[in-house]
Amino acid sequence: MKTTFDRSQIPQAQKPRTFYFPEFDRFKLSNGLEIVFARHEKLPILAFQLVINSGANFDDSGKEGLASFVSDLIPEGTTTKSSFDFSHALEDLGTQFSTHADWNGAFLEMIAIKKQLQPSIDLLCDALFNPAFDKDEIERTRKRLLNQRLRIADNAGSIAHEKFAEEIYGKTRYGIPVSGNSRQIKQFSQDDVLSFYKKAYQPQNATLIIVGDLTTAEAKKLAEENFGKWQNTVLYKITEPQFSLNEQQKLFLVHKENAQQAEIRIGHLGVDRSNPDYFSVALLNQILGGYFLSRINLNLREDKGYTYGVSSRFITRKALGVFMVNTAVETKFAIDSVKEIIKEIENIQQEMVSDEELEQAKGYLAGIFPLAFESGSQIAAGLSNITVFNLEDDYYRTYRDKIAAVTKEQVWEAAKKYLHPQKLSIVVCTDKNHVEAEFEKNFDVEVSIYKKEK
Repeated sequence: MKTTFDRSQIPQAQKPRTFYFPEFDRFKLSNGLEIVFARHEKLPILAFQLVINSGANFDDSGKEGLASFVSDLIPEGTTTKSSFDFSHALEDLGTQFSTHADWNGAFLEMIAIKKQLQPSIDLLCDALFNPAFDKDEIERTRKRLLNQRLRIADNAGSIAHEKFAEEIYGKTRYGIPVSGNSRQIKQFSQDDVLSFYKKAYQPQNATLIIVGDLTTAEAKKLAEENFGKWQNTVLYKITEPQFSLNEQQKLFLVHKENAQQAEIRIGHLGVDRSNPDYFSVALLNQILGGYFLSRINLNLREDKGYTYGVSSRFITRKALGVFMVNTAVETKFAIDSVKEIIKEIENIQQEMVSDEELEQAKGYLAGIFPLAFESGSQIAAGLSNITVFNLEDDYYRTYRDKIAAVTKEQVWEAAKKYLHPQKLSIVVCTDKNHVEAEFEKNFDVEVSIYKKEK
């Protein structure tokens, strides 16, 4: 079948589809628990997300990974149900329940059908208020995490990623993985778990997000009846460390014997989520390496054929995040790939992006935006972001307008302000025997050998 469509030309961005982020209510229980509720009547399903404001950054020195460890244990049995019985009860109700922790907090997430709402809430509250932290479950979870750490040795991408964080954040908590290293994981005791749980899992340190087919009055009643008796203790606080950029560009070559590919991570400290230039930075990144039509991807993939994909990100957190470019290439292309990435970072600082680049990036971000909020659980995740990062209530309703308002001049200013090509940390994980000599001709190189954790 013949077509007149010209596939050599990039289609013009179409008018973004209509998008409406729901209005939501906020209220607080007498114990300090914040409630955020949004009515969503599309399906008879409710989504819950309990946000605990103490994440991996609250781990004490020597116990890095404890916040994640505690989060992993929450679904593994209560004082009334074994891990198996708890999981089986969820399955009987058709209820999904999961937990995790990251740098911004710990999260308990549940999706339940409306006709099974109360028994599902009962299970959520049982896990939250009565976790068993059984010694056998602690050991089983420890064994699983230690096995994951052992597998890192076979994954050059993970090795490069962890080395990059170590060089960017140094000896602060952020230089160690969220789940900790083997040394810390081996030392977690039941007392450690109980201590972190008691100081972090408190209503004054949490927000409950409810999205679904309820009225505001029903949501308030549900919250008060099920979470109103949750008690506070002394709240634990931390002081975030201060970070600074490297003095100069440096390449860290991590030796992985017989590696056929090179995993590359390039970047430096970035911005925090409250940065007033956030939307300019978002478009800067999109044009540089944020999607298929970005400069770095068109260079390394489409023009040079070095890689199947390369991307850049400004990873934002409550604390200072990072700017990072990551890719994997054949080892023989590693040196040229690093040079080309640095060249693109330098080039975007030297002159304004084109009108076409800016409009394509805006069109992409505006076009995919509604896809992130089609379900109740996606809306709950959006409300979680508003809560965690203290964003304006109308953040999602005005997002596309703010993206549309960014100018070429603002993108250029963001490039000059937030990109630092002379202070990049460059991590390459591959077999050093194929690249070390050539890298040393072009960069200040520090070589290390990855040691498998025991």
